[in-house]
Amino acid sequence: MGIAVEGYSGIAKKLREKGLMTGEEEALVKSLVGFRNVVVHGYANLDSTWSIRYSSRGIIGESSN
Repeated sequence: MGIAVEGYSGIAKKLREKGLMTGEEEALVKSLVGFRNVVVHGYANLDSTWSIRYSSRGIIGESSN
């Protein structure tokens, strides 16, 4: 599309602005980008048991048991 963005979250913002993504989808992408940053850059101590349990569940419409 030839549109410059800043960072991964900027991609979602531009797609929403162009009508190619809903606000809900943009929020989901931004939260996934944040989670990716925690995992990749080690911003927090990550409990591997929790992350395996979290990643094996559906993201939308699941309860947090």
